[in-house]
Amino acid sequence: MPTATAAATCVPWPAAFKGVIAVGAIHRPRRSRRWQQPDFTNFGGWVDCCAPGVDVPSAFLSGIDGFGGFASWSGTSMSCPQVAGAIAAIAARDGNGVSAAAYKLVHDPSRPRLDGLGAIVDPADLP
Repeated sequence: MPTATAAATCVPWPAAFKGVIAVGAIHRPRRSRRWQQPDFTNFGGWVDCCAPGVDVPSAFLSGIDGFGGFASWSGTSMSCPQVAGAIAAIAARDGNGVSAAAYKLVHDPSRPRLDGLGAIVDPADLP
């Protein structure tokens, strides 16, 4: 796994393409009220927004039977669906298209931000 420094200097594609929303991961350590950057996430000026990505509960598949139960997972793959859900919620609330909602999510000046991780998408603060 690359170090945080390598992740910041190596811009992965297609995440850095114009028109693509690059997503980073954040977490709140126990006894902390502030969002922080985990060691594994990509970060830098090309990252547009971030969402929780540490110990996120989700389902998993097991063999041919399908549903295997629930577990907690970490990674930007756990952050991305939360960003997609936030975009859908904003689009539904505002009655606009997905592109307008995505732009609003990423560029809303009232949304808190983290350096190198962009706009914070907090599931507790969605429309």
